[in-house]
Parts: sequence; structure tokens; C-alpha cells
Amino acid sequence: MTTTTVSSHLSARTITTTSKFCSIPVINAIWSQSSVVVVNPLGKCLPDENSICSARDFFLDNIHNTLYIADTDNNRIQKYSLNESYNQSEGAIGITVAKNGLLCPQSVFVDIHTEDMYIMDLDKMERYTQYGHVSYRVHLWKKNENVGRILLSQTTEQGFSRNIHHLALDNQMNIYVGTTYFIEKWLASTNYAGRIIVAGKDKGNPSYLRSLRDPGAFFITDDLTLYIADWQNRLIQQWKANATSGEIVIEFLSRVQGITMDCNGYIYFLDESTGKICQIDMVEGQSREIVDFKNTDGTSILIQPGMIHIDKLGNIFVLGRQQVYKFPLVHT
Repeated sequence: MTTTTVSSHLSARTITTTSKFCSIPVINAIWSQSSVVVVNPLGKCLPDENSICSARDFFLDNIHNTLYIADTDNNRIQKYSLNESYNQSEGAIGITVAKNGLLCPQSVFVDIHTEDMYIMDLDKMERYTQYGHVSYRVHLWKKNENVGRILLSQTTEQGFSRNIHHLALDNQMNIYVGTTYFIEKWLASTNYAGRIIVAGKDKGNPSYLRSLRDPGAFFITDDLTLYIADWQNRLIQQWKANATSGEIVIEFLSRVQGITMDCNGYIYFLDESTGKICQIDMVEGQSREIVDFKNTDGTSILIQPGMIHIDKLGNIFVLGRQQVYKFPLVHT
């Protein structure tokens, strides 16, 4: 395991932790290098309740200890309880909490106070369109309801659905959507009729100095700072509220898609090509490798890992193409 220096000029004051009490150790935390398959141990693409198929995103609710998965090729959202015991050969048993009217859901975000879901999907299959343009939609799906309501829709760039696109909300209930070159913020104050670009480069606005290229994932702190896994540019960017350019947190990565933050304000990211999960300490300006999921021959133990989350106990969850993996925190 190695340690890397990150950009020292970035202000640690932009980090806002999610809890006054955090059970994850600040120093010397060690994670298991072996994963447990929580969802779909067989890894088969099936429509049953235990399986997922080409899933693109997931959400970890640390209040209710539940996982929500955007089960893309099954056109549904699956929910799994982390409190219940399960047969390790079958994995956790999911329930379908959203399906009617969904098409290839790309991302899911859950209001942990109400358990309402915000789901981004597509209006049509891109491969069936003449010029490869589709529209993404964001649905509000209230808890225990059978049908969602479309809050907004927007035409995308050509080839949009070929890559990973992410959805998140801030503490003011504004909706953020990652496109190919920028992140859009849909304003709750306008009932999601108005939007602005808050990160990246709008082709029609040259004032944005540093563009994004396929921001695979991002999260928003309480002070509205964005941390973005900038996949094609092979780096992680920080965009403060109202900024016209981003700042590099760490660069020279390979294929970073997943990014998250724990309750101490540490950032975690997954680099698929190197087979590493790393932790960034913004205060000390250092990044360290905490999990290596490659075999000795260089092959990956995980199947197409992407998104990453960490629970309140410090366990790391990784979404693969057809599975969810868990790396337990083993030393505190």
C-alpha cells in the first residue's frame, strides 16, 4: 500500500462532515482485502428478486441501513435491507420499489428522512434513435407509491447512455445531473423548471475554464462544494459554490468512477484500472491505498466495479455490473 500527496492548496474548510459523531477511526483504519458479495453472489443477469442486471448506480441509506440499486437492464429500482441475515449463496433478498414507467434507470438518490426516491432514467432506447439523442428524466417516487412523477426532462448529448451518469441532491433539494461535459443544477425554488451549470464547460459559455469529460460520479457537501470523479480526464475535481473553474484534488488516475465521503470528511475513490480503493485526507493533503482488489496475475477480483459508498460503521460497498461487494472495516 502506498501514500500519495494531493493538492495542498485546497482548503480543508470546504469539508463538511455528515455527523457530529463518527464511529470510523480517524487514523490507522484497516479494511479487509477480501470482499463479501452482498447482492447476487452467482453474478447472473436475471429478473428475479435476488438478481440485478447491468446496474449503474446505488444509494446507501445510513439511517435505515438499506441499499437502493438502479437495476438498469431490468428497468427497476431494487431495495435491500442490511439489517436482515441472508443465505450467503443467495445473497440479500431485494424488493422492487419502483418499476412502472421506468426505462434503463441510470441513477438513484434517496431522501433519507422521507425515503422518497429520485430516479434518473431515459425516455427511449438510444440505439433506436436516428441521431443517438435521448432525453434523461428525473422522477420523484414517493415511499410506498406504485407510480412516480416526472419532475424534469432534458435532451442529452449524442452517445449519452453509453457512459455512466449520476444524480444527486443537495441539502436544499436542488437536483444535480452529470452530463458528458458538465453538471447541471435544477433549482428547487423554480419547481425544477430552471437550471444552471455549476461545474464543467458549457460549449456556449467560454467562462468555464476547466471542462469535465464524463463525470462518472460526484457528491455535494453541506456548503455546496462538489467533488467529482472526472473519468475521462483521469482526476478528481473540486468545484466550490458559484465557482467558474474547478481545482484538481488528485490527478494521474486511470479509470476513476466511484467517489464518496465518510463522516470524518475523508474522501474515498475507486480506480478500476489499477484495482485500488484509496482514501484522501484533505487536511493532511495525502491519499493512501486501503484496498487492492486485483489478483497476483493482474486480473480483477471484482466484475466491472464502479460506484462506491461507505456505511456509518466504515464498511465499504462497491457496485459491480451484476453484484454488490462489501469490504469490512477490520481494525479500528
